[in-house]
Amino acid sequence: MKSHRQHAIVKKMKDFDEYLNWRTRKPNYELQKDFIYDEQDKLLVDFVGKFENLQSDFDKICLRIGVRPEILPLKQQSEHAYYKEYYNDRTKDLVYKTFQADIDRFGYEF
Repeated sequence: MKSHRQHAIVKKMKDFDEYLNWRTRKPNYELQKDFIYDEQDKLLVDFVGKFENLQSDFDKICLRIGVRPEILPLKQQSEHAYYKEYYNDRTKDLVYKTFQADIDRFGYEF
């Protein structure tokens, strides 16, 4: 998105590897867990949805709050490879070391 504060920086990068090298250096990243856990590692929300389960997690939230679930519209859908195919051994290790807390906590594999 052109209005994003880092758009101009990222646009100048030559490839995904350069982007990952930049993104995994502080202060260019934040852990997702830091938004929903406090300093004592207590979960601050009662549900954590995942984008890859967007419709089913949306349905669960609707049912919890007493709203009839509806089908979410698909907007700007794109074709792309499975995310693991974009990484080589070095970048996989770099991302895992940087985001291990999120990867482990939210049950992702890398």
